[in-house]
Amino acid sequence: MSNYYLKYLKYKKKYMDLKGGSEKEKSDPQIGKNDFSLLQEKIIEKIKDYQLIINNTSKREIEVINKSIRELRKEKNTLTDTLKLPKDKENLNNKLKELEAENKKKMLSKKKIKF
Repeated sequence: MSNYYLKYLKYKKKYMDLKGGSEKEKSDPQIGKNDFSLLQEKIIEKIKDYQLIINNTSKREIEVINKSIRELRKEKNTLTDTLKLPKDKENLNNKLKELEAENKKKMLSKKKIKF
């Protein structure tokens, strides 16, 4: 074999190694892959898994946030209702005092009549 052909084979081998293996090695994915390319594939798979996990957790977090917002709105409504109650309570107390005063007046007027 000539020197040129040997150099060609040498450079072809280097090129195929850089490219990812020779044609025979490309047909069978397990043959000829160096550790770096296997590691790279594993890393890519893990990144995809983490992206799915991140996407799923973000959806879950959104659902949790929406639930908490609904619960906070319910609490707000109950708090506003309880805040309204004391005003109503004051009005009821005032009406009760007025009715008691009227009853006292009626009782006094009845007592006066009895005398």
